[in-house]
Amino acid sequence: MIPQSFLEQSVIRSIREGWLDRTHEGSVRLNAILYVCCKVDELNELPPVRIFSPAFKVMGCAMGIPEKISRNLGAFIYLNPLIELCSPRRARFYVAHELAHIVLAPKMPRCSTAFLSDAAYKNHPNELAADKLAESWGFKRPKTNVSQLRLARKLEEAAT
Repeated sequence: MIPQSFLEQSVIRSIREGWLDRTHEGSVRLNAILYVCCKVDELNELPPVRIFSPAFKVMGCAMGIPEKISRNLGAFIYLNPLIELCSPRRARFYVAHELAHIVLAPKMPRCSTAFLSDAAYKNHPNELAADKLAESWGFKRPKTNVSQLRLARKLEEAAT
């Protein structure tokens, strides 16, 4: 049996199962995913990864995971719809950074960074390691985009 590539076992499956939005042409996220897949051979060694990247119009989503999928899920990443507003270079870095977490997972301690301050999050060892691996693949961390940070904060404030 020929092993499936990351593109087949993760990206195409995520599209078929409804996790990954491909509803509009020129999707920055989908193009970034495809670009990173073509550049990083190491991804083909990963177990299946489900990529959850909903369309802007999706305000919430509850999807059951069939038992045969949940047993073989492997890993799961989320790509924010706001990535559609980023440059292709920035989007590629975000995709590479998240996939680097998957590659590094067996070597890094598990911990949640969800509730850390921005500064603590950015300097957390797991985040720095993912940045370093993504950069070794050729995806350099872009400089902070102040206007995107302001937009993200406004959206967070509106949500609370």
